[in-house]
This record gives sequence, C-alpha cells and structure tokens, in this order.
Amino acid sequence: MLLTLVMTLIVSALPAAACRNNFVFSKYGVCSGATREDMVIGYWQAKTESGISNLEVKANKTFMMTTGRNKKSGKWTLDNLLTLSSGKEKVRFYYGNKTLESVRTSETIVYHYVSKVSLPKNIKKNVRINNFSGKWEAREVDTDDQLRFTRLVISVRNGKADIYMRRGFTGKTVRVAKKVKLNLSKKTGAASFTTKICGRKVSGKLYVLSNGNRYIYANYQVGTAGIRMIKTR
Repeated sequence: MLLTLVMTLIVSALPAAACRNNFVFSKYGVCSGATREDMVIGYWQAKTESGISNLEVKANKTFMMTTGRNKKSGKWTLDNLLTLSSGKEKVRFYYGNKTLESVRTSETIVYHYVSKVSLPKNIKKNVRINNFSGKWEAREVDTDDQLRFTRLVISVRNGKADIYMRRGFTGKTVRVAKKVKLNLSKKTGAASFTTKICGRKVSGKLYVLSNGNRYIYANYQVGTAGIRMIKTR
C-alpha cells in the first residue's frame, strides 16, 4: 500500500528546480538527483502585451516559446542570468521565487512557474483518520523541485504523525517533526497539518486513494512533487 499526502512546504530561498525529475529509492537511498540548472527547467507562463506567453525550458538546453500564434525556439544557458538565444536574438532573465523576469527589454515580462505534477484522480473522500495509520517509507518521487532528502519515513498513529528524514547518503535517519496533528476534512477526505522541519514552516494535506493505495503530493514554495510510499509496518 502507498501513502497519499498533499504537502505545502514553505521553505527559505534555496536554489530551486523546476524540472520533472524521477527519484527512485532503495535501501541504499536515492539513486538520482537534481542540478543547479534544474531551477529554470520546466514550464513558465507570462502575460504580455501580445497575449499569454508559454515558455518551456527543456533539460536538453533548448527552449520553446509560444506567444499567441508566434512560436520561437532556440538554446539556453545559465550563469547569473538565464539567457535564451534564438538566432541573433538574446533575452536574459533574472530567476526569483518561481519567477523569471526579463532584463533590459522594452516590455518587462515576468514568467511564473507552472507545475506539471498533479494530484491523482482517484482520491477517496469517505475515509477516517485511522485510515492514515501505519509506517510509510518513500520509494519513488516525481518532482519539479530539488530533492532535499535521501530517505523519508512517516509514522502515523492515533491521528498524529512523526516524520523522519535523512538528508545525505550517509548518516542517520532522524526525526524532524514529532506528533504532528492531522485534521480530517469529511468533505474532501484530506488530513491537513502544519509543522516545522529544520526550522522551516511546512503545511500539507494527506489523501487516501480509492484503490487503497497511498501517495504524497507535495506543493513547495519552489516546486511540486508526487511521492510514492510503501507501508513497512
């Protein structure tokens, strides 16, 4: 069985990723990860004088921009700024919190990050708080953010959760949140919570899927992730 949570993580301004990464866990920890350039890879959208502009920054160092009926493609590089190059034309952007803001252009264009990770459709609403009970460990993550842990374990008992994390490939798995209260919504089937992890505020919602499985959907300040967990106890 897998665990479904929706977590909204409000974190400090760390280098963030906006790409679709897939992390697989084993007893040895995570076996893939993110890079600095991941903070600009992904889907972005802006309102411009010519209409809505959609920008896809791809992992293969190319991009596609669509504004109305106009399409533009080319290559990108990242140093202190993100540079989009299409032929002789170059446009540079500052990267901020989920935004890309154009530099020295006649029109200031601000792209906002658009998440492509979504909730499962088969969420079960008719649940009780004890349906979340058990010990769950992360096995796979689909994310457009950097992964900041190599092991994640959640233990739920009597409507309260203990959260354990390991942040490196060596070292101990430690408890980072204790007896976090879950508040169940009978309308949505979500068990919401708020806590702090490593001094940073974390809020979220837990869901159960209609097939009995569990899954985590995490919506960060700088990205989103879907985390599959198996029940270990």
